[in-house]
Amino acid sequence: MNPTMPEPARKLFLSAAFWRLFPTLASLYVNWDRVREPMKMPSLPTTDWSRRERRALLDSSEERLRSLEGKGPGLAAVSAVIVAAVLVAITSGWNESTAPARVILALAAVYAAFSLLMPLYLVGPLRRDALHVAELDAAAQTDDPEEALAKEAGDAAMNNDLRNLRLSNLLDAARRELSYTLLLLLLWALLVPATSFLRHNDGGHPHVHPQRTRHRD
Repeated sequence: MNPTMPEPARKLFLSAAFWRLFPTLASLYVNWDRVREPMKMPSLPTTDWSRRERRALLDSSEERLRSLEGKGPGLAAVSAVIVAAVLVAITSGWNESTAPARVILALAAVYAAFSLLMPLYLVGPLRRDALHVAELDAAAQTDDPEEALAKEAGDAAMNNDLRNLRLSNLLDAARRELSYTLLLLLLWALLVPATSFLRHNDGGHPHVHPQRTRHRD
């Protein structure tokens, strides 16, 4: 049994404000607190249509996982470009920025790091439940192999759907944080010059006065 959070902390982590400010952390907590166990497959009749639909549920759940896998590389590429832009802004403008400008850059860096975690996880095959030789062999030992396989397919579909929901929550959070990163970067690029958040170098080059030449009589 998973440990429970104190009620004040639980309310904070489940609040709309926390979800808007820290999407990935909020989604991780929601997955831990509310999305723990797969749905139980209801008792269904041992008929051909029931077996067919349970196998179709498994196919659909695997297709949704493949769809999530397909979104990973594209989102990771976009995130990498924006993260690189944040790094360039930090390395080129940190020393010349005042405290408000540095806060903007620091927030952009934090959101950029969070936005990159989930797409990188999706770059590659995801774990999924499917019917393998072991399930076929076990079903062959039963009195009704087709029903046994349909039951395994239904249970596997419910496990896959749990993964789909948890991954979708985190992917949505990553997209939200990526948009935050881009907005903060644009804010820094547009407002810093206009509001004089950049430090001006007061010790610039001294003004050189032209020397007067003396004419000899």
